[in-house]
Amino acid sequence: MEVLPSSFVNSKKKAFNCVKKTNLLRYYKINDPYRIITVFLVLFVLRLLYWFGVDVVDINFIRYIAVGERLGQGPMYVALQDNMAPFAAWFYYIMVTIFGKSTLGFSFVSLILLVFQCFLINHIFNSRKSFVEYSFLPGVIFGVINSLYFGMNFIHPIMLANTFVILALGNIMSQIEFKVKSDEDILNIGVYLGIASLFYFPYVFFLLFSFAVLIVFTSTIVRRYFLIIFGFLLVHGLVGSYFLIKGSLAEYWKFFYKSGFVAFSNLVATTDTIYYYAPLLFFLVVSVFIVLNNARFNNYQQRLYFSMLLFLLLIVISVVWLVKEDYNIILIMAVPITFLLTHYFLCIKRKWIAEVMFGLFAFLPWLALGVGEDYIKTSFFSKENGFLVVEESHEKQPEVGTSLWVIGTDLSGYVHATAGSRFIHYNLYKNALNGLDDKDQLQQVYAAIIEDRPERIVDQAGMLPKLFDAIPALQKMYVVEGNEARINN
Repeated sequence: MEVLPSSFVNSKKKAFNCVKKTNLLRYYKINDPYRIITVFLVLFVLRLLYWFGVDVVDINFIRYIAVGERLGQGPMYVALQDNMAPFAAWFYYIMVTIFGKSTLGFSFVSLILLVFQCFLINHIFNSRKSFVEYSFLPGVIFGVINSLYFGMNFIHPIMLANTFVILALGNIMSQIEFKVKSDEDILNIGVYLGIASLFYFPYVFFLLFSFAVLIVFTSTIVRRYFLIIFGFLLVHGLVGSYFLIKGSLAEYWKFFYKSGFVAFSNLVATTDTIYYYAPLLFFLVVSVFIVLNNARFNNYQQRLYFSMLLFLLLIVISVVWLVKEDYNIILIMAVPITFLLTHYFLCIKRKWIAEVMFGLFAFLPWLALGVGEDYIKTSFFSKENGFLVVEESHEKQPEVGTSLWVIGTDLSGYVHATAGSRFIHYNLYKNALNGLDDKDQLQQVYAAIIEDRPERIVDQAGMLPKLFDAIPALQKMYVVEGNEARINN
C-alpha cells in the first residue's frame, strides 16, 4: 500500500482549512434580511469600477436616452417613432428629466432597483418553501446574474419588467403548492405579466409560458385561464384607452404591437454572446445534472423544479426566435436560472466543494466587470459588438446640445447631441424614406422634418440625396457637407 508524503497531506489540509474559514456560502445560507446590506455593498463596489473608470456605454442605452428626450417634445409614438414599450419609454422620460444624460444617476437607480429585486425574489422563493432550507442564496445569485454584463449597470427594460415577472412566478408557484386555488392570485398572474410586457414587449409570450406550466403541473380549471387572460388584457386595455384619449391609438398599435413582432424577429445567438456567458452556462448545466441525480425533493418541490426547467426551456426557445443580438438577453432567464442554481448550491454534500463552487460563481461579475482600462479598449468593446467607448469618440461627436437626426442604426451621436427628430428607430422609418414616391408618405416626412427642424443631419444610410431631390425645399433649409447636412442660418 502506497503511503502519501506527509508534505502532500499537510498541504491538502491547509487548503481545506483555508476554504473552510471563508464560509461564504454558509454566510448566505442564513436567511437574515440584513444580509442584503452586504449584497448592496458588493454591487456598489462593482459599479464603482465604471463610475470612475473609462466611460463605456451600451449603444442600446443611448437609444433609450434619445427616446426619453423626445417624449419631452410630445406624445409617445407621435413625437417619436420607436417600438419601445410605453412603460419603459415613460420611465426613461422621467429619468432623463431628473438626471439628464448622467450615467451615474442611471447606475445608482439601477443599483437600488436590483437590491430591491434581490430582496423580493429571496422573500418569494422562501415563502413558497421552494428549497430544502431557508437562505439568502436566491437574492445573492440573482444579484450575480444581473451583474455579469456592464450594460446592466444602466437600466434595461428587461430589468424593469423582471420585477413583475418575479411577482407573477410567485403566484404561479402558489397554484402549484395549494390545492385550494385563489381567483385573486390567478388574476394577478395576468396583471403582472401584462405590466411586464408593457415594459418589454417579448414578455407577452410569458403568458403562454405560464399556461404551459399550469397545464402540466396543476389542475387549474379552464375558467381560471380566461381569468389570467382577462387580467393581461385589462392592463393593455387601460393603456390603449389612454392612447385613444390622446388620439394616437393607431400609432400605438403600429409602433408597439405591429412592429414589436418584426423588430425582434431576426435572431442572433452569436458565438460572442455564447462565449461571454459560457461560465454561467457551465454552472447551469452542471447544476441540473447534479440536482437531478442527488437532490431529495418532496413532491411539491419536485414539481416546482421541473416547472422552472420547463419555463427556462420555453424562454430559451423564444430568445432564439425573437430577440435580436443583445448581451442583456440573459436577464430574461435570470429568474429561473436563480431558482435552479439555488437548488444546486444547497444540495452539494461536501461543504468544501460547495464553498469553492459558490466562490467561483460569486467571482463571475468580477471576471466580467472588474477589468482594466486596457481590456475595455480592446476590439471586444466595439460598436460592432454593441459598445461605445465615449472617451475616444469626443472629437467625432457633434457639439453638446446640438439638435441631431441620425439616419441609420449607429446612434452614438446622441451621446452629446439632443435627439432632434421623431425618427429614431431606423428599421421603423426607412420604408418611409424609401417610399418618397408615395405622396402621403412624402407629406408625412416633410411635415415631420419641418416641425422638428433638426440642426444637423448625419446620413449613414445614403438617404440624403434622395430625400433632398424629393423635397427641394430642404435644399434651402440645409447645407450639405458630405454625408451630413447643417441647418442654414
